[in-house]
Amino acid sequence: MKINEKGRSMIEMLGVLAIIGVLSVGGIAGYSKAMAKFRANKTIDQVSHIVANVRILFGSQKNYKDLATDSTTNVPALMYKAHVFPDEMLGGTAGDDMTWADWNNAYGGSVNLYSASRFAIENGSGQNDATKAHKAFIIVFGGIPKEACVDLASQNWDASSGSGLIAFSINNTATLKSQVYDACESKGEAGKALSCFNKMPMSVAWAANACTADTTNELAWKYY
Repeated sequence: MKINEKGRSMIEMLGVLAIIGVLSVGGIAGYSKAMAKFRANKTIDQVSHIVANVRILFGSQKNYKDLATDSTTNVPALMYKAHVFPDEMLGGTAGDDMTWADWNNAYGGSVNLYSASRFAIENGSGQNDATKAHKAFIIVFGGIPKEACVDLASQNWDASSGSGLIAFSINNTATLKSQVYDACESKGEAGKALSCFNKMPMSVAWAANACTADTTNELAWKYY
């Protein structure tokens, strides 16, 4: 009498599981790369969106004084009321009592925006040339992971003469604030870096040397 065998052998089952495992690992890796690219593109879009809207909002003003850190204006709330930031960046409570903690970038990190001098050097007590103060603004994104930091820093942030981009920094916002526009000095120190408009895009070597934190790197853009 012929007996029909059913089921699979242990070796066959292990082979199937191995194939599933390989496909799963490949799928996870592909998903991770896709998400990394998505967040990088989203960051580029967010910065471009903010720059365009800040210029529109202050187009009839003489400067960006209402973005000043010493201003009585609640700048995060102003950004909300004037729709300067994309709605997707709002991670907290909206309203008159908003703080910068209520805004998040594509990596879930902090966001900040304030005025700066375009030509005059700022110092610890404020801007030392009132006629040239508040002629620029700085966008700061915190909480950037190391790999994303290197990728974003080495992007070509359109430093053409018409873009208005003065300088870009990694973990070096204080130096970015103090740079004189027409004498901006690019620096690629360990743990921090700054590239002026004529030295962009920042080299991959500088970016890798500056993006030292695992998840808390800070990127900043200075525009006029």
